[in-house]
Amino acid sequence: MKKAQMEMMGLTVIVVLVAIGMLFFISFKMNEKTTQEEPKQEYTDKQLSNNYIQAALKTTTSCKGLNLQELLQDCALRQELVCPSGNSCAEANNTLHNLTNRSLDVWKTAYYFKIQHRTRLLFNESTKGCDEFKPAEATGFQPISIYPDDTRPIMVTLRICKQ
Repeated sequence: MKKAQMEMMGLTVIVVLVAIGMLFFISFKMNEKTTQEEPKQEYTDKQLSNNYIQAALKTTTSCKGLNLQELLQDCALRQELVCPSGNSCAEANNTLHNLTNRSLDVWKTAYYFKIQHRTRLLFNESTKGCDEFKPAEATGFQPISIYPDDTRPIMVTLRICKQ
């Protein structure tokens, strides 16, 4: 009887050791980043940068119900609009600053956001440590046409930086 009990105890110890080994193996595999997640994250960042630009440009401002794209077009060419924050450039900057504070900053996303027409910078904002030279996870571009007044578009660029 004692021999049978010893064999049972030995088998129990072996089963427990195998179960613990499998538990460690599974926990390490679950914590390990797979290479399949990296392209997914890269795609997500790319979508964030492009979709953010599109949504921002369609945002209605407090200046005569115009959207941000229309303000930027006036800012790049004439600056004729009178808005609550001043001219169209001031209103566009104020609106963009509020947007980034309430979204990208809250999401703790490192970014570099620039809007430029020719050599003139219409808007420029970034988080600390993120600029146009730092490697980016994704970059979104959107030209805004101001034809026929000018053949060169306004360029909107949003870079999502590595953290």
